[in-house]
Amino acid sequence: MLDKSGVKSRGNFVALVVRHQTALFFVVAFLISWTIWFLSPVLSTGDNDAKLVITLIGAYGPAFAAIIVSSITSPERSDIKSVRRWGVFVLMFLIVNVIWLLSTEKFGSFNPGNSVLFTSKLILAVLVAFVISGMFSSRKGVSDLLLPLTIWRVKPIWYLIVLLGIPLLIVVAIYLAWLLDAPFPEQFNFVQPQPWSQLLPGLLLAYIQTMLFQGPLNEEPGWRGFALPKLQKTFGSIIASIMIGVIWGFWHAPLYWTGIYSGGIEEMLGRLLWTIPLAFLFTWVYKHTQGSLLMSILLHTSVNFQGDISSVVLQALLR
Repeated sequence: MLDKSGVKSRGNFVALVVRHQTALFFVVAFLISWTIWFLSPVLSTGDNDAKLVITLIGAYGPAFAAIIVSSITSPERSDIKSVRRWGVFVLMFLIVNVIWLLSTEKFGSFNPGNSVLFTSKLILAVLVAFVISGMFSSRKGVSDLLLPLTIWRVKPIWYLIVLLGIPLLIVVAIYLAWLLDAPFPEQFNFVQPQPWSQLLPGLLLAYIQTMLFQGPLNEEPGWRGFALPKLQKTFGSIIASIMIGVIWGFWHAPLYWTGIYSGGIEEMLGRLLWTIPLAFLFTWVYKHTQGSLLMSILLHTSVNFQGDISSVVLQALLR
């Protein structure tokens, strides 16, 4: 049982976190992600598939930083029964493990024989399930943060924008390059035509992988779910978007330094040339979809899915 001094100390700590919650969120997000990313070569014991999965674990830094800070600043109990959360958690954990069984070509084998890779995949499955089930958390701060995942009733035009806007731009760009006989990026020189019966199921699986593991669910609860509304309230939409765009871009820096992304410091700095404009796009969508975290995640998935979209377009052109 806490004495009065203990209660006062906790009260002072919570007040400090509340006063500096946005700055603390960014610090914790960077601390989680950068620590895991810099340690990934060691933790993976030289296994490239394990290194990739551990990197994806580190990418959950923004989501978990938002959850941690929200649970401190608003620790009151919600009216949600815990059995509901654990039901969603178990369901999502099982779904992710089915995805692992279908994803051996991209992420390596899923069997206990490779203990590092197998354990890493189980940890990532737990993280995905924990974040999604967090909308039913017993802590009000966490449920308030993640309940916007359920905001799906928006005008149909916004689904067209977040699902098709980026892919259409890619389609147009590649088609124009093809018409002008311009060279394609080197990674697309090896695209081989496949039957659509094989291509489409693989594309759907890749979309789900991208959404759950490769950025959208990892980051959006932090960038748009937590930081954007708070920065907007203090600085307005324009400054908030610029701040998030810069921080969002710089957050990726260790991925260049550890070889996950190709290129060096120039490519990392060049990333800011498109994360800042993208941040404005995300803010625009967020403001016009009732703060829907689902719409932000779908938009982020479209952005990160560009490589797969490019491959499909080239498939059509090569036929």
